[in-house]
Amino acid sequence: INNLLLKIEIMAPDAPDFYTAEDFTELAKFTGQTMDNGNEEHRKTYDFLKNTYTKTEYWTKQVNQKLFPNGIIQIRKRPTNQASKFEYYQWAKIYPDKATADYSALAFTLGLDTENQFVVKIDTIGLGMPENDERRKKYLEIRGDYKNSKIVKILPYQQVLDKGWQYLIDLSAHLITELKPDFDSILLVLKGAPGTVTIAPTVDKKEIKMELNTILYGPPGTGKTYKLQFLRKDFIITKSVQTREDFLEGLIPKLTWWETIAAALMDVKTASVPELEKHEFIKIKARQSTSVNVKQIIWGSLQSRTDLACENVKFADRREPYIFWKEENSIWKILEDRVKDECPEIMEFLKVVRDFKPHSGTVQKNFKMVTFHQNFSYEDFVEGIKPVFNVFETEKLQYEIQKGIFYQCCNEAAKLAGYDNLHDCITDAKENRAAKIKAATPYALFIDEVNRANVSSVLGELITLLEDDKRLGAENEIINITLPYSKSLFGVPANLYIIGTMNTADRSVEALDTALRRRFTFELMEPDSSKITESPEGVDLIKLLDTINGRLETLLSKDHTIGHAWLMKIDTLEKLKAAFKNKILPLLQEFFYNDYAKIGLVLGKAFVTGEKAGNQFAKFDNELAGEYEDKLIYTLKDCSKLTIEDFKSVYE
Repeated sequence: INNLLLKIEIMAPDAPDFYTAEDFTELAKFTGQTMDNGNEEHRKTYDFLKNTYTKTEYWTKQVNQKLFPNGIIQIRKRPTNQASKFEYYQWAKIYPDKATADYSALAFTLGLDTENQFVVKIDTIGLGMPENDERRKKYLEIRGDYKNSKIVKILPYQQVLDKGWQYLIDLSAHLITELKPDFDSILLVLKGAPGTVTIAPTVDKKEIKMELNTILYGPPGTGKTYKLQFLRKDFIITKSVQTREDFLEGLIPKLTWWETIAAALMDVKTASVPELEKHEFIKIKARQSTSVNVKQIIWGSLQSRTDLACENVKFADRREPYIFWKEENSIWKILEDRVKDECPEIMEFLKVVRDFKPHSGTVQKNFKMVTFHQNFSYEDFVEGIKPVFNVFETEKLQYEIQKGIFYQCCNEAAKLAGYDNLHDCITDAKENRAAKIKAATPYALFIDEVNRANVSSVLGELITLLEDDKRLGAENEIINITLPYSKSLFGVPANLYIIGTMNTADRSVEALDTALRRRFTFELMEPDSSKITESPEGVDLIKLLDTINGRLETLLSKDHTIGHAWLMKIDTLEKLKAAFKNKILPLLQEFFYNDYAKIGLVLGKAFVTGEKAGNQFAKFDNELAGEYEDKLIYTLKDCSKLTIEDFKSVYE
């Protein structure tokens, strides 16, 4: 009862019944045909669609009231055009204020069309053909491909019909709020503002006070990785609204191809393969996949999991779960009961999707992190041929080209500049690309232990692309590099930051060559004892660290010192003994190749003791054994037995 009362309070008393699938069926029924008043079926559809227009009017009015107190809406409640042909769409216009209504060339439009989708977009009104009207031409250049445009938001009707008015109104209001900066920019251009339009990002762009290519280097324990974690905050943004598409793009990678197809069929119940290919789940999965022939993937996945009793599929190598069924007319359906019993992950996915509500304050992490190691390769970083099971889920091993983390980061950086992918960025006009990347939100690739890999081998021929002026959008950009495996074009967007760490004391790492050093800014991170704010009673940890590092610098080098991080938050003797046992002494052993005498020069007798070897040899050559009788054998003391006085003795 409470839920019912809540709905009654929210909905206006004049709210019409919500849209149904029949609204879309009737809209598509006679599209393009000339209205015949003598045709009873034409008259019925015409009258039905006039009622649908009542719903569209209500939808538009509610959104306008929610966003624009002085907004003006316009709607033409006629299912046919001036030539008396049935339209393929219904729509209404929202002008945010009187000034835009008076100008009347640009508006927000809300509507539905014969592709079974609701649409919220920015569109021109009453302009001529692009070859005759410069404003329409400019608008089309900005909009780009309709189905992939950033200023056209498409909502498949299956995802809306079971939600009701409040969901559609709230979602539309969120989308228009997201589009408003773009609307203002386009309006300026149509009115003759100079320059090229850059579609405004929906989030604030942060200023990064760091060079594009930076390596933080220094001895162990100086906070390099900690600073990397801290820098991540500069690449975390809060979006004004999370759209349904954003939401699905985060969920669908968790599904395999056959699970995605099953979820789509559970959504629409029955469909042909071409219809499935248009489903939003499939389109998002296809964008995220490296596979080229999506239709083949759909066919293969359907046939490989078709019920064994279905004779309309000749594919023999079928696998559980058997959840698909093909009719004689090539229409596929899903065996819902089996999905519910055998595929709980699909049911959970659909539940999460159904429960989605657009909301503000969504955190977006514009970075990726990776730790290099000795086996890290070009194939891991850029692209390579990797083994996979084929899309039909058989036992046969196949291979495909997979993009590495660096390529993924370049692709994500291009998306932040308003492109669908890196390829679209590279093939765009130079002026547009430069303007979009300049206005784009930054993206980052954080690489921990960058010198553990053979960096020259990892980057290969792409090392030149890292230079600031060779980046996409820069003055001397390079856009004609072709990757060896995929043969696709590649470039590095100028809004991609590459930030790494390098331990100068690690003798197992690869040396960085001069070519790489020229392309990176190196930021030294030295031990800083002033950051130590706590000490066990009776021990001065600042003096202790400074003394140890002074001796290490004399015996070895500045690169072989101890960072302050290892003595931070040490306020008891037990913590100090643990730090020496687990971190400092093992590092000193590595520094001096287990030469305990030199460790003794650093820490003193309290930590290292020496005893004469004596005559402990077998009877063999007494003269040779005598040479070793006076040799001192050094050992490290048990850390658990160290006292406050032992630690003080290091610097006193």
